[in-house]
Amino acid sequence: MGSVKARIEILADRPEAQLRDMEGWLADNSSLHGSRILLVEQPIAPGQLGGLPEAIEALLQAEVLAAFIGAVGGWLVARTTRRTKIRVRVDDRQVEIEAGPLDDPVEVARQMLDELTADRDL
Repeated sequence: MGSVKARIEILADRPEAQLRDMEGWLADNSSLHGSRILLVEQPIAPGQLGGLPEAIEALLQAEVLAAFIGAVGGWLVARTTRRTKIRVRVDDRQVEIEAGPLDDPVEVARQMLDELTADRDL
């Protein structure tokens, strides 16, 4: 099995703190050991001291894709205080999902994984 590239965006005004929190959540996940989890910053605007995060990108082995999606779904349910909408892109496929603290993290992850891996041999 090869590697896959994933990108996560939080579809909200000012998602910077949530992106930083999710990046830490994913980086601490032992199931993703060996994967590259990177916080992608916007270009620095004039007068800004630094770039603001706009997304998370991950380079991971295909066999840990389910663990990665599970961790994203877990974060979405466990670490947010209100419904939050995210976009997850894996290679050439993407899914948008909205979830919050009252949703089942397993169901959220299953929905994302089903849409991202339909017709694929992972």
